[in-house]
Amino acid sequence: KDLPWTLWVGAAFFAAAIFFLFKILPADKPRPATKTLELKTEGLVFGLIFILGVFFRAHGTNRFPYGVFVDRADVACQALRILHDHWRPGLETLNYHVPEWCIYYMVAGWFWIFGSSPSIYAYFDVVLSCLGLLFTYTAFRQILDAKTCLLGLFLLAVMRWNFVFAHQIYFQSQ
Repeated sequence: KDLPWTLWVGAAFFAAAIFFLFKILPADKPRPATKTLELKTEGLVFGLIFILGVFFRAHGTNRFPYGVFVDRADVACQALRILHDHWRPGLETLNYHVPEWCIYYMVAGWFWIFGSSPSIYAYFDVVLSCLGLLFTYTAFRQILDAKTCLLGLFLLAVMRWNFVFAHQIYFQSQ
């Protein structure tokens, strides 16, 4: 960690991955037809994987790390300003830690419906992350077969970085 030579190792792995990707997926060769899953089977597997993803994201949301990440606190404070001070974000949000004004309105709506507390805010992160899982699966399901999409959904559901980010409002990761 924090050593300059690790950049070159990472770049070599990245180049090798691109090389193998182009070797595995040639553009001129058509893909063979694969057997598709039944709709019931796909729905059952999707439901089980989605429940696993929700569990990983919801488990431990009541535990807070020491200190508060500045983006997380900024979003909550600006959302409370929208609710209580009738603030309407505009171009000045480009100078804030989180320059996307839409997240302030989303969190303000969440606080308006469910109340404003740290644990309620943590569940906003969980819901946003689970919606990301759902929309990602739906988008890729339009272009890929069911088995590939279910495998991708499973990997995304159990990736530690993804559900840890769901506890800290790194909504950009979705």
